[in-house]
Amino acid sequence: MTNDEIQKISPQLPTNKQPQQIDVHMEQSGGGGKQFGFVEHYEDHKMVAVYLPPSADDDDDNTPEQIELDLSCYNLFVIADEMFKGKYFIVPKDRAITADKCTSKELWPLAYLTEECIRTIKTFPAIFTSTNHLFARTDERHNAFFGIVRDVRVKEEGIWIYFYKYRKLKQQILNEHALEFAIQGTEFKNELDETRWSIKKINVVEALNKNGCNIKLL
Repeated sequence: MTNDEIQKISPQLPTNKQPQQIDVHMEQSGGGGKQFGFVEHYEDHKMVAVYLPPSADDDDDNTPEQIELDLSCYNLFVIADEMFKGKYFIVPKDRAITADKCTSKELWPLAYLTEECIRTIKTFPAIFTSTNHLFARTDERHNAFFGIVRDVRVKEEGIWIYFYKYRKLKQQILNEHALEFAIQGTEFKNELDETRWSIKKINVVEALNKNGCNIKLL
């Protein structure tokens, strides 16, 4: 069995403390006038209310929805040559939430992608990256994106991830501060060098702000 194969594990999700809903102030963020709010003080397992654009199948951009975002974990997507310009991208099935050190062990059951798993995954914020231009580093013009997962659909050709981008950031920041983002690897090769979807038990908003990415707390 290779590291990229999903091991047989229990599909039962770990039990977390019940999250507490928190009121937030909203601010304009990026093109299209979409809004995204953060609270000033937060803890793991607390939720942040966010306003989202319509669902992937809804063309009415004037109908927002509100969800709660769980800051205790985040999705990390690394997709070769992906520009993240459409509504979705495709993750190969054998590269998704594999039972290895890239995803926290207690989160491995999410790999089953049941309806319950997908609901949980959609509450985590996300970082969307394309593969590094060099091993364990990239150039200053290489952007990654902070956003959310709108939907996950398992199809024959792969796993379709519907997404929404809130803000771009310099991907080199993730390389330089890999430990703070729970990115696995060494100074010569790391997780951002090849296609992969992993889930980290890290408050990514806190990590981004600590490293100058200007995800503003109101």
